[in-house]
Amino acid sequence: MKSIYFTFCAILLGVFFAQAARTVVVIDAGHGGKDLGCHPDKYYEKHFTLDTAYRVKALLDMRGVPNVMVRNNDYYLSLQQRVRKANKYSRAIFVSLHYNYTKSRSVRGIETFYFGGAGRSYSLAKSVHYSLLNRVYVNDRKVKPRSGLYVLKHTRHPAILVEGGFLSNKKEREAISKGAYRQALAEGIVEGICSFLGYKKRQILLQ
Repeated sequence: MKSIYFTFCAILLGVFFAQAARTVVVIDAGHGGKDLGCHPDKYYEKHFTLDTAYRVKALLDMRGVPNVMVRNNDYYLSLQQRVRKANKYSRAIFVSLHYNYTKSRSVRGIETFYFGGAGRSYSLAKSVHYSLLNRVYVNDRKVKPRSGLYVLKHTRHPAILVEGGFLSNKKEREAISKGAYRQALAEGIVEGICSFLGYKKRQILLQ
């Protein structure tokens, strides 16, 4: 009886990890090409998002997590094109990378957006957001629902948008301009993704 129980548990775990392994992480570097994003003092958001996306991809590759970049160079994609790229996968999560801007130069911190109620997008947002806060010492602007973001509303997979800091805040802009900060963000994002997908649990079981 005991052997049947362990066999059943092994099958369940195998199914869970197989599903995690099949899930493609769609990495969306915000803006690009003619869409500069915010660009105070010639610090271009589109460049920082692409650099961060490459760092996220490299870390996911190291962990063996299937992934694809929505854009891999400095070119323009419409919101509709981004969503179509994500929705062509049967199992995926969508992570859109951005940096923030506001007229108030004192505002700073990281916030993570999702669409809908307390579903899988919310769970993904929480996992990524709090992993980020474990990596970078910044103001916590919380996990927030946002209904007006096209890519979150129309992607049929769990989808989040990460705002990795304010380019309008001089101190935070200086941090964002450094590779070490963007690497720490990427590490936090990947840790949150892997936790959401169950890769951490898998690694612990194999130890």
